[in-house]
Amino acid sequence: MDIHDFKNMQVLNKLSLVLPNDTVVDVGACRGIYVGYFHTRLGNTGKIYAVELSKANIDHMMLHCKDTSNIEWVNAAASDKDGHDECFKGVTDQTYTLVGHDTSFNDLESMGNTKTVRLDTMLKDEESIKLVKIDVEGAEYDVLRGMKNVIHKVENILLETHFDEDWFAIRDLLITEYGFFLYDIQNERAVDWESPRPYQCLCTKGYQVVRQK
Repeated sequence: MDIHDFKNMQVLNKLSLVLPNDTVVDVGACRGIYVGYFHTRLGNTGKIYAVELSKANIDHMMLHCKDTSNIEWVNAAASDKDGHDECFKGVTDQTYTLVGHDTSFNDLESMGNTKTVRLDTMLKDEESIKLVKIDVEGAEYDVLRGMKNVIHKVENILLETHFDEDWFAIRDLLITEYGFFLYDIQNERAVDWESPRPYQCLCTKGYQVVRQK
């Protein structure tokens, strides 16, 4: 767990955003840091969707979650289409992405094709979704576009953003079309139209997050 994950979880705890019987979604679950966190908050109540395109990462998480009964494992990449797309090995041996370059725009190694799924498709039968965490190494805009039909069911989004070039489209989608308030967790301030891209962004409906004490 890095310092960003630790601070994110502090904020989630302070606001009690994950409670027993909630449904939560971990998009880009990697090796399961947030899956583990969600399970500590939910126990075997509610439901956790763990979405991860790497089969090795899914196997690792399943090995460490043998006693859980409320996790649905989804070995696919969340995107704006149901089908298949080229995927790439990220900057570590545990991260993968649908974006063909890193944050410095260096080319990444292709890993062939992977299954893609829209959150609209995956979550269509859920009545309410308390939190969607998204960490997809730069493909976040496509994930957000792929959930427009279920966004009215989603109360909160914890979003990691990677590219300044994508931020304005992401911000406009979240605020104007989806109706979220945005909060920069790292800098502890609300996000408005003049704000720079937040690395860790908490998106909420119905209230604005105030500075954490």
